This record gives sequence, C-alpha cells and structure tokens, in this order.
Amino acid sequence: MTKFGFKWFSRILLAVGVALAVPNGSATAQTRVVVTGEDSNKNSTARTDEVFRRVISQLQESMSRSGYQVIDEDMLGVKLGFSFNSRRPKTELIETLMLANQTEDATVQSRLAVVFAIFPQIKKMSVSRKLEVRIRGDIYDLESMRPLANFEYKNKKAILVPKRDCDSMCISEKLGENARDVAREVGDVIVQKLNIAVKQLGGGSGGSGGTGAASNMAIPKTFNLTLIRMKATQALG
Repeated sequence: MTKFGFKWFSRILLAVGVALAVPNGSATAQTRVVVTGEDSNKNSTARTDEVFRRVISQLQESMSRSGYQVIDEDMLGVKLGFSFNSRRPKTELIETLMLANQTEDATVQSRLAVVFAIFPQIKKMSVSRKLEVRIRGDIYDLESMRPLANFEYKNKKAILVPKRDCDSMCISEKLGENARDVAREVGDVIVQKLNIAVKQLGGGSGGSGGTGAASNMAIPKTFNLTLIRMKATQALG
C-alpha cells in the first residue's frame, strides 16, 4: 500500500470509528437487548408452551416500540447453532448469551439481557376460580455480568376460570387469551427499568424525554478492528 493510499485508508478507519463510537439517536445507536425466558422452576410456564411464545413476542414488541434494538433468541439459535432447551437453569442461559457476545458476528451481540419467568396460579373463590399471573425477572449487563435491576408483575385485571369442567388445558387456553394484554403491561414495567439501567451505565441523560429517550442514547461499546495484510509500522502510523 502506498503512503498516499494509507493516509486515505486511515481517514476511512477514523470515520468508521467515530460512527461506531458516537451515540446519535439513530437506529445504529440504539441499545441492544436480548430477551429470553427461563423455566427451571417446575411451577413456571414451560418455554415450549404457546403462552410463553405469546408473552415473549409482546415483550419484544414493547421494547422495540420504545426504541430498543431487540435481539431475538431464535435468531441466536439459528445463526450460532445454540439450543435454548426447556427447563434449563438460568445460569446456563446467561452463559449462552455471554458466548454469543464473544463471537465475531456483531448482529447477535447485545449489551443488556432481560431474563424472565412466568408463574400462573389458580385461586379458588366461592362461585368461581381466579387465574393470577406473576411474571418476575432480572436485567443484566452482559459486559460486566452485573445484575442491574429486577422486576415483578401481577395481572391487574381478574381472569376468571369456571369452577368446574375446566382442566389444565382449559386453564392454559384462558391464560393464552390474556397473555398479550398481560405481557403488554409487564413490558411497560421492563422498559422503565431498562431506561434507568441505561442511564446508570452512561447511555442516557438525566433530562426529561419520552419513553425511549434513554434507549436512543447508546451505551458505549468497544469494537476490535483487525487490520489484515498491513505491516505493524503502517498500522501504527
């Protein structure tokens, strides 16, 4: 490479570095979040259940609408060959997400992780039964492996279930009918927690703004650039 060509190449690298490092509120500057569920507790809804799929889909939509760039766990599985099996411990899920961040594929890397579990419970009443849904979880910083926040939600609207002639399949269907509404409400809670977490990590400002104000201020992330077929003196020049 000629000296003239190297100077222009260096300027291009500098421009790319500035574009990657400076938050500007655009789509590329959004904070990347991966959403996954854990069902290690036998009382929690299994990942294979249709209710789980409806909830995680609505949570992802809520975060996307608030300005977060959501990384789907199914995409991780397809691109990296990972398997998110049912009834896995939460520690294994976190390890899998950390491993994804160590790959060279930037499209599957994320800074924050939201890990949640769904706990349905039936409460008996005199004339009927009431279905309560509790969703709890944690938000992690995958770079430092620190828990940043936790959340817990219980449905506000009563979900009534017949006292008789309603088995486990019937109850599951009732939960499925209300899954999106429940997930939409808990999604609002998670977004608020995420906004606070992003500001704590230096990605947002303390001023007033919309729901997605913090999400559009990217958390700084380090990228390693490998220069191929260049001498050390050229790379350092």
